[in-house]
Amino acid sequence: MAAAETRAAEALQGWLDGQNALQPPLYDPPWFAGRYRHTCPVRADRSTALDLKERYVTLQELIDREEVDGWEFDYSGADEVDVELGIEDTSPRSVAIIYREGRCKFCGQEARSSVGKVVNVADRPPLEGRVAR
Repeated sequence: MAAAETRAAEALQGWLDGQNALQPPLYDPPWFAGRYRHTCPVRADRSTALDLKERYVTLQELIDREEVDGWEFDYSGADEVDVELGIEDTSPRSVAIIYREGRCKFCGQEARSSVGKVVNVADRPPLEGRVAR
């Protein structure tokens, strides 16, 4: 993203940072990866893939919840979304963050993206069905 981040992007990334601070994952996969390989202690340190699921959270969802797992979400000025994101509709429903998270089915180690992708909801709706894995 350009040097001038928007308030919406800062708020969404701030929420993701808060989630990672509350429940720190062991691994940090990129937001677009479907699998992440790690050495699994249960499988004698063999390389094992973590299946990562896409998480898609809109700014409106966070505003409605007001508090997520003990992390207070404070966002004022939700209607001041920067034009750099290409978002004409400035409502909180028009902005979302995409990130990935998953857990090893053998050892339970977790992975979660530390940086998400802020998107326009109209341009990039949430994935559904088999594609969403």
